[in-house]
Amino acid sequence: MPPPQPRLALETLDQFILGAEQRGWPVPLVLVFIPSIVALLLLGVYRAWQAGRLSFVLLSTGLPVLVIWVVSYWSPIYLSRHVAFALPGVVLLLMEAALSFRPMLRSVIIVVLVEAALVAQAMPLADQGNAIPWSRVAQWMASEVRSGDVAVFSPPFAQAAFEIKYNGPPVEEYGIGEYETYACQPDAVLGVHIPLGTIREWVRNRAEFWLLEDARWPNDWGDWEFQEALRAEFPGLRIYQYSRRQ
Repeated sequence: MPPPQPRLALETLDQFILGAEQRGWPVPLVLVFIPSIVALLLLGVYRAWQAGRLSFVLLSTGLPVLVIWVVSYWSPIYLSRHVAFALPGVVLLLMEAALSFRPMLRSVIIVVLVEAALVAQAMPLADQGNAIPWSRVAQWMASEVRSGDVAVFSPPFAQAAFEIKYNGPPVEEYGIGEYETYACQPDAVLGVHIPLGTIREWVRNRAEFWLLEDARWPNDWGDWEFQEALRAEFPGLRIYQYSRRQ
């Protein structure tokens, strides 16, 4: 689990407002959505302060989340689901903000938030189709890899699902454990794609490696020192074997 970083706070906002972590959204859309939500929350804080309700919101929502965030610098425990208790406070702040607008604009804001949530809930299912059959993936990998092979997971959180099902030769895995080292780099799009510099660092002493890649978010490393070969394809997942060019 990565230590606290701005990306985790943004993902928490995604889950609270939309009900889903929107990894892979176009960056311009994120740059509009996130500041708008933050502005509404700040307006809600101001309105709650004017009405004398801010102390309740801070004590029930802000302070516990802050404690978990600070503790996570020593023992990482911050995840969106660990601070789900703060959701009612966030809803109250958004309601306070909405009440400061005229009825027509207030209705528009509510409709936009509801529509965004519906789209966010539908996108993962529409993009991925059937759930990735991790049992079949793990069985196939167990029959193909050799002890000591390198397996890279893209996006990194796929590693957790794989490890639950995998019972084969020991492999050197790169994924969620390395999330903090690249997720905040400018060319890592919302933590989904692995930057070229990062993958080079991971496999710098290797002649080949395996890549387990979510079909929704293919990496594009261009013409580099490895050549790829598609070895297997499952619903929602492709498995590549990369070999260093001679």
